[in-house]
Amino acid sequence: MASYIDDGYTRDDGYIAAAPAAQSGERLWEPLEFSYRIATRTEIIRHDAEVRNALKDEDQDPECAVKAEQLACRFVADRVKAWNLKNRGNHAVPVSVDACSRINAALFGRLYRIIRGSDLSDPKPPAVEPPPGDLDLQKN
Repeated sequence: MASYIDDGYTRDDGYIAAAPAAQSGERLWEPLEFSYRIATRTEIIRHDAEVRNALKDEDQDPECAVKAEQLACRFVADRVKAWNLKNRGNHAVPVSVDACSRINAALFGRLYRIIRGSDLSDPKPPAVEPPPGDLDLQKN
């Protein structure tokens, strides 16, 4: 990630490591690889003002919090260009506001902070070469 956004349309590659495995081996989320455009300061200021405005009557109307969350989902969906998110059936999930609203809350929080530039991606582990197949072994 650069300290200066040259053209306002810079794309970065991001990575969020999988959640730690529970004793059962299950994880809250799998690793997420994504391509995104980091938000500019002006976009962040505008977004924060929209969220504050949405929350102004939160004490009287709980739907205000839902509206603010939808603004956060839109903020992320507008900046994520691609990701490897899959559903339980192992099908690709397209980037959308609705998809963002269904992501694990902790995973979404990391993604949101990375796009805002207040958190860094995790280091992506090096690619692992698959073990040689039978044909490769016969060549020696």
